[in-house]
Amino acid sequence: MSPSMSLVRKCGAAFALVPFLLMLGCKDATKDTPAPAAQVEDPAAVHPEIWPSPKWPFEKDAALEEKVAALLKKMTLEEKVGQVVQGDICCMKPEDMKKYHLGSILAGGGSGPGGNDKAPPQVWLQLADDFYTASIDTSNGGVGIPMIWGIDAMHGHSNIVGAVLFPHNVGLGATRNPKLLGEIARVTAEQVRTTGIDWTFAPTVTVPQDDRWGRSYEGYSEDPGVVASYAGAFVKGLQGEPGSPDFLSGHHVISSTKHFLADGGTDQGRDQGDARIPETTLRDIHNAGYVPAIEAGVQTIMISFSSWNGAKHSGNKGLMTEAAHGRYLPAASIDVLPEQAYLHELLASLLRSRAEGRKLMEKHGYGPNNRLPVKVATRNIAQYRDPAVILIDQMKQIYIDGELEVVETANWFPKIARKDFMMAGNLTGSGVDDPDAYFYEHYACGSERNYTNYCNPELEKMYEQQSVEPDQEKRKQIVWEIDRRLTEDAARPILYRYDLGTCRYPRVKNTTTMVNSIFNSWRLEDAWLDQ
Repeated sequence: MSPSMSLVRKCGAAFALVPFLLMLGCKDATKDTPAPAAQVEDPAAVHPEIWPSPKWPFEKDAALEEKVAALLKKMTLEEKVGQVVQGDICCMKPEDMKKYHLGSILAGGGSGPGGNDKAPPQVWLQLADDFYTASIDTSNGGVGIPMIWGIDAMHGHSNIVGAVLFPHNVGLGATRNPKLLGEIARVTAEQVRTTGIDWTFAPTVTVPQDDRWGRSYEGYSEDPGVVASYAGAFVKGLQGEPGSPDFLSGHHVISSTKHFLADGGTDQGRDQGDARIPETTLRDIHNAGYVPAIEAGVQTIMISFSSWNGAKHSGNKGLMTEAAHGRYLPAASIDVLPEQAYLHELLASLLRSRAEGRKLMEKHGYGPNNRLPVKVATRNIAQYRDPAVILIDQMKQIYIDGELEVVETANWFPKIARKDFMMAGNLTGSGVDDPDAYFYEHYACGSERNYTNYCNPELEKMYEQQSVEPDQEKRKQIVWEIDRRLTEDAARPILYRYDLGTCRYPRVKNTTTMVNSIFNSWRLEDAWLDQ
């Protein structure tokens, strides 16, 4: 933290983040601080040696690996990035596939060809052909890797009017008939391929443990043994028998077993919540379906958006790399492209920061069994509540339990004026949108809206410098350098990027997006909604 920051006020340290505030109860300064807690292992630490090692049914294919390596050498960085991007047919056309070299597409809930989710099979097939043709078109350069199309076809091809539909998974679980499940998967795969789609996000091998989870019907059973008995049969029904000429042939599809891991084991049944359970429970109950799925040759596994003991699965190297890949799949399957190294460094940096945060908390007596309760107050507006919730989720990683407190706007500004908080943070926007407004108003020494009391005379000179710089390119470089330093000093922590105005809602038509102003993504006077 920069020595120029002045963040201490009253009995607490200021922490930069408005429009939300942190309120901690002031402790009597005369009382001794708690004794440092003993070092406790991270509750989300994984011990790969206790996890099963299912037998992967395929040997490494040297010729195939050589072909892949040769293709990678020919691909540009843009093509490689495109291959790990999946677009929804609601929001893209075959021309986008060709332009961005996308690796896959999906039909999300309610998506259909041309916006018609009741389109007949022939229209779905034509769209599949159009996307495929665009993916292998090399007229503008590129290697033309064929795309794959994924869809949720779990108990029948339910997106298609007239397809055969089977009972939900909870009903299929009641049959106690793995052979029947394999036949259901075979029929589903055949109908999916008829519409030109080659990948289904199935089976769901969740093991629901709390019926308050609104998606518990997606699980076959709360008994891991039942789920395990179905998983392999269903995967083989979709993909075919590993090693046979029938495997992934014309009437079979790629399977994606999901959602790894414990999506049905979250605390109080909260969807995409936190599974607060021992590692052995995670392994023995919630992992039960993945072992037979892998032994059946499942080609893809979908990661759950949920957490385990406070750590998001997608950021848990122990689960994703060491337990899931290191124990299950050959080491060659987790090689990393050089261009992806920065992503791993970013994750490593995040994990280091969390570890440092936990050490600081432990130094002051906090730990897994002695967590610090705080209230996070923010204005009762969605764009402020959302990052506050993200902050609360992240604080769990360092033994801080946040409680969201929404404040109506009429009471918000008086609260700010009274400085009725112990920590505050400035998250009202990005300084690069309107540098003069943001830098002077929120980060200048002594500014009334500088709630964190951040003060850096060196940066103040740069505020002046960028303001009078006539060359736009030079000004841009100065602005980005200021922004970088503010982030580095924790004066403007980056929690999320708000892009709904132009990315998430493609139904907004004729939006006038400003080039470099406070109104980026927000100027909608010329916009209209078609729905």
